[in-house]
Amino acid sequence: MKKVFIVLIIVILLSVCGLILFFPFDSIIKEKIDKALGSDVSIRHLKIKWNSITANDIIIKTPSGTTFLQIKELKLKPYLLALLKKKIEIKDIQIESPTLFLTKNSQGKWLLPAIKDNTEQRQSVAFSIKTLKASNGIVIIQDKLKGFYMKLTDLDLTMESSISLFQSGKASFKASAKFNDRGSLSFKSEGDFSDEQFKGVLSIKDLNITVLRTYMKEDFIIKKGSLNLDSSFLFNKGYINAPSILRAYDIVLESKGILFGVSASLIIELLKKNKEILLHFNIWGRWDNLQHDLEKSLKNKVKQEIGKTITSPLAPITKPLDKLIKKLK
Repeated sequence: MKKVFIVLIIVILLSVCGLILFFPFDSIIKEKIDKALGSDVSIRHLKIKWNSITANDIIIKTPSGTTFLQIKELKLKPYLLALLKKKIEIKDIQIESPTLFLTKNSQGKWLLPAIKDNTEQRQSVAFSIKTLKASNGIVIIQDKLKGFYMKLTDLDLTMESSISLFQSGKASFKASAKFNDRGSLSFKSEGDFSDEQFKGVLSIKDLNITVLRTYMKEDFIIKKGSLNLDSSFLFNKGYINAPSILRAYDIVLESKGILFGVSASLIIELLKKNKEILLHFNIWGRWDNLQHDLEKSLKNKVKQEIGKTITSPLAPITKPLDKLIKKLK
């Protein structure tokens, strides 16, 4: 009987300790996190173990109330020994099934979450992240101003740093995804956060070109086609320079309208000769205001391949006017 009482006491003590150390601790921490994050970020469930922290059903919203990011599960693994040195070092962050919503509203403004400026606040504890991985992700890009919609699935992302991601030291990025109907995207980059310089490559294969219709003129009607894009870019303190190669093939379009200053009839003539359109062009400028010379490249291709110079559609009107003005002078 004595042994039975001892066992019962041990079970009760373990149960009480379990409730004190785990269940209330999780809820108290979650309550503090919810208060610190504010109404734009919510976490449905938080589980804390001695060697990891797991958060489920995370939602990040924009100031306008739209969803920016959903995460099914986020698992964080810290270096425990670093706490003795007043440091918070995250060995690994694993994100499972995230969904990112990149939305431009009808006023042409991207809907992004509010980011607090903490540059003036002194950080009392050193904080660093070594690795971040995301798997089975989805990216939804929507431009309500143009009526554009694109969905990327099977997103896998790996980010690694020698010191800390987004702060300092050398880092590398690798990502891949599939387009919703067909085609794929891959991205690789490496550089240093200290000098804000990164170089890398972006590759798009077999993209259904009809998804880009909304960015073409209404009278230019493309029925089907595929697109490949390969870019080697250099990112330097917010500015990008990216020599690129575009290949469009299996194109079927109507013989009317204009694309990049070139008539559909000339593009059809070019396709009859080469079966595809291969263009070398450049992308440059600040990351949020990029420029390109695709129009110049396409006009040069038409001139080289079929020997026709592209002029302005207003040339038949403006040239006689110019001659008339010269006579009147």
